[in-house]
Amino acid sequence: VLITLEDTDSSVSSSSSEFLLLGQKKGVMAGNVPKSEPSESCPITKEDIKQFEAEIECYDEAKGWKMVKKIDFAEVWQKSDGSPIPLVKGNLLLPDVPLSEALELMLNLELRIHWDTRYTVVEDVEVFSDYKVVYTVVKTPPGTSDRDFVTNLFYGIDQNGGHYLLGKSTTHPKKPEVPGVVRGETILSGVKFYVDKDDPNSTRVILLLQDDIKGYIPKFLSNAFYAKAPIEWRDTLYKYYHDVYKHEKNNTEK
Repeated sequence: VLITLEDTDSSVSSSSSEFLLLGQKKGVMAGNVPKSEPSESCPITKEDIKQFEAEIECYDEAKGWKMVKKIDFAEVWQKSDGSPIPLVKGNLLLPDVPLSEALELMLNLELRIHWDTRYTVVEDVEVFSDYKVVYTVVKTPPGTSDRDFVTNLFYGIDQNGGHYLLGKSTTHPKKPEVPGVVRGETILSGVKFYVDKDDPNSTRVILLLQDDIKGYIPKFLSNAFYAKAPIEWRDTLYKYYHDVYKHEKNNTEK
């Protein structure tokens, strides 16, 4: 199934339409149509989106946020509010990676499995009109069982042209629990992409993680795993784009 402009939400911005046309031309956008808001039947609610937006925009220590790491092009923040499952946020920059191509690397699962080294499996389970069910298997530290997740995923676009993916755990008959793999829970996790305000050819990304990995993993291992996850995610996407994707695209266009 290829996307046509008639399939898109009528309120999607012109920049999104350009991206969808790019995806249609490359044939990689099946099932990935951004919506301005979820329908009443979507398991990702307007309140979920409101909470996501509030958390990605807040850096107030009085509200529990604390920077835990800062390097070139990346900051990692953690929120401690008494919850046993902390929120981890990455504020990340992808220099010289245009928004449309950053989105393609995220949305095209055939590409994503090549660069997103957190996962050994990333696949669509079922696609609905305004969300889909995705199955992932996450590599965990040596000596621990891998984790898998079944997630409802909503792909949205805001009034300023920012694209976001927002997910919460679900169950699905096609993906029962697997012996030897611990079924984790995504409480509320997402990622938002938008054009960097200082460079229209670069992409700013805010990554929000709140996953209960269940089972037994020492807390220090779990904290270390998630604290470094945003930076590793950013670095692998950036490296794949410049070392592989861009060169293959240039060769294809010759």
